[in-house]
Amino acid sequence: MNYLLILISILLSSFGQIFMKNGANQLILYNGKLKILVHLITNVSIISGLFLYGLSTIIWIVALSRTQLSIAYPMVSFSYIIIAIASYFIFNEPLNAQKIIGLLIIVIGVIFISKS
Repeated sequence: MNYLLILISILLSSFGQIFMKNGANQLILYNGKLKILVHLITNVSIISGLFLYGLSTIIWIVALSRTQLSIAYPMVSFSYIIIAIASYFIFNEPLNAQKIIGLLIIVIGVIFISKS
């Protein structure tokens, strides 16, 4: 159950970041500080991303109350993998061999930490 809470928190946080990136991509259309501020507080993607991020934080706090921080926190690095893969498909960002090797190293590191 504890690992499930951590996974849910990581997924919500990752998708929150994706929504915020989607909203941030639209900022280039605006000139002037006031227009950017209005966009930040009215953009559905940004608001959705902040909501998911906030929900993730609440679930994370519950997970931390049940899990050792030294085990839970390294698992947050799985968000790097989720974000890299989602960015490849959603934003057409490159996912080359060097990135894939780096992501695999992260997975191996988290496995080692969680087994200790």
